[in-house]
Amino acid sequence: MCLIVAVLENVISNYQFFGKANDPDTAKYYEQFFKIIKKETKSVSHTHRLTFDARVTKGEKEQSKVRAEVFFELKQGEFVVYSDGKEKRVQFKKNNIKKELPKRNNQPTDTELQGQF
Repeated sequence: MCLIVAVLENVISNYQFFGKANDPDTAKYYEQFFKIIKKETKSVSHTHRLTFDARVTKGEKEQSKVRAEVFFELKQGEFVVYSDGKEKRVQFKKNNIKKELPKRNNQPTDTELQGQF
């Protein structure tokens, strides 16, 4: 039994859950946990002379695979899960919990109370 619990704890401990961020600094902090990828960029500049020349500049920009904006868009019960270099957006369903007062236990008798005190 202890071995199963230890294995489950190890599996769960490798997962990191990131929830909704309302603060830009928090979102930037979350962004640092994810892999950096190179994204191709393209810039086009036009001249307004009679020649109508256009220059296209291509380059690469490093950015996080999961951007900070994603953490602002998360809904209630939604998380970005990171494990073993992979990330996935997950939504936990809300369970309908039946709300009721706790059941009353048997009240002790006067003799039982007197015996305790």
